[in-house]
Amino acid sequence: TISSLLSPQSKDSKVEGSVVVISDALNHRSIIDGVRVASLKNPESKQIYQHMDYEDLDRVLDENSKKFDRAVVITDGVFSMIGEYADVKALRRVVDKYQSKYTLGVMLIVDDSHGVAAFGKTGRGCEEVSNGKSDVLVGTFGKGFGADGGYVVADKVVIDYLREAGATYIYSNSFAPGTAGAALESVRLVNSDKGQKLVQKSRENIEYFKTGALKAGFKFVCDSQHPIQALLIADPVKCGNLTAELFKKGFLVTNISYPIVPKGMDEIRVQISAAHTKEDIDEFVNALISSWK
Repeated sequence: TISSLLSPQSKDSKVEGSVVVISDALNHRSIIDGVRVASLKNPESKQIYQHMDYEDLDRVLDENSKKFDRAVVITDGVFSMIGEYADVKALRRVVDKYQSKYTLGVMLIVDDSHGVAAFGKTGRGCEEVSNGKSDVLVGTFGKGFGADGGYVVADKVVIDYLREAGATYIYSNSFAPGTAGAALESVRLVNSDKGQKLVQKSRENIEYFKTGALKAGFKFVCDSQHPIQALLIADPVKCGNLTAELFKKGFLVTNISYPIVPKGMDEIRVQISAAHTKEDIDEFVNALISSWK
């Protein structure tokens, strides 16, 4: 998506139709690769703002308003390494402030692949939680929805453009009918009473796990309200050993260590779902305690 919405750049200070893409410092690797695929030839056309620092985003937008005709701001919705989420409403305020300062305006793209169907009162992700609206919302059916494939939501003119210009969309295979059917049924499920009960159960399980883990003496990388719960271990060797010990006990978790995360921020990523029972969570916390010892 991002590669299709950006145009190749000249090395001149400014050319008609020039675009700057401004990305959160901790965006997912897929976003980083998307920016690379866009073939932005002017080094200044790729800018980064400090993670979830919207004052810094304001600074970057201001500094580039005289150099480019359009700005594209892109962020993860939920940051998958730690479970933090972007404040889409705050982003919208900053973006709208600069609409008139760029000849072709500013576009806000949010990749909420980890948020939709797993986050928010009704499971509608970061836009629901922060009461904000993006111009382009990217999602997946392969996480919260439990199926496969992805999607893009935007105004009709943007979608029509992507259908004609998105090479990675045009030259790839379509959904298999069974996959499309499963994804559609998952969307219907989230919108149903049963689905809403599952979303509520997920939130309850998250709080139950956090309470148990904190009581056992573990620390979290951040106060995540999302199913992704990152336990701070702060040592790559201990992180690997703890993951291996938990696997022996029948628990599959992901250890994430430097250089994927900064030194001292090594973590074990736990993912809590509505399918877990309190007994499951108690058993896991006990396994954490014994494995740590």
